[in-house]
Amino acid sequence: MKKNPETETACLPLIEAEISRCLRLEDTGNFDIFFHLADDPASGEYSLRLPAEFKETALVIEMLLLLKPDRKVRANFLQMDCQQHGFFVPDLQSGPANQIPLIVLEPHWLINVTTLTNFDFCQRNYFLERYLLKRPNQPMMRGTFVHEVFDHIIQSTDDLPGLRRECAASLMDHALDLAFLGVSPSTLYDDAKHHLNGLFKGLKYQGVLDMNRIEEIYPERYIINPHIGLKGRIDLILKHKDGRKQAVELKTSKPWGKDAQPGHTLQ
Repeated sequence: MKKNPETETACLPLIEAEISRCLRLEDTGNFDIFFHLADDPASGEYSLRLPAEFKETALVIEMLLLLKPDRKVRANFLQMDCQQHGFFVPDLQSGPANQIPLIVLEPHWLINVTTLTNFDFCQRNYFLERYLLKRPNQPMMRGTFVHEVFDHIIQSTDDLPGLRRECAASLMDHALDLAFLGVSPSTLYDDAKHHLNGLFKGLKYQGVLDMNRIEEIYPERYIINPHIGLKGRIDLILKHKDGRKQAVELKTSKPWGKDAQPGHTLQ
């Protein structure tokens, strides 16, 4: 908890709550939500006024309470302010850049980060992919191949024989899938080669792979965060010598102009 001596305001990194009521304010259209602390339900009821930016969140809370009136909605409030008289959402415009308030509903329902990307791209396609069997295709196989061999590239940049062995082993592992697709291993390799070169050069020229500053490289790390209700695999985690950690997401799909696709940026 960080306190501001001038205003006696504390920034709470995490509040685990059980929401019992949601009240729509007629004059502004905003909402007040009422909750108990999950770890101390006997402490009494608190309220939190949600600004306009959280209107959709409030509508979801209202719907969940209507669907199951006999239960409370579990929620995690992150980076909220607290004063003696209660809790409130910090100003999104003038607040500190590193204090972004979040409300995570039912955080024990872990959502895969890739799912959010798919939902952002096409809501209908998300449900189709969820309930239909996925068939491999060449772009999917290319992405799998790139991810499997990229680890060797960044950790052993001068080991060309080792890279060839990694490529051959990956192609052999997926030989059956490639045969069903009618794609030869050499075709997939030629398709993926310029993506590998582009990813490596891009990270190097952007200064991401400055080995003078990097202490450790952790590829393909699976992360579960029950506070924000997300899970997913991070392509690269770079541990810098100054203690900082940097997450890197690799994409082999076509960009939208100079920028990443909106869903990929979110991911």
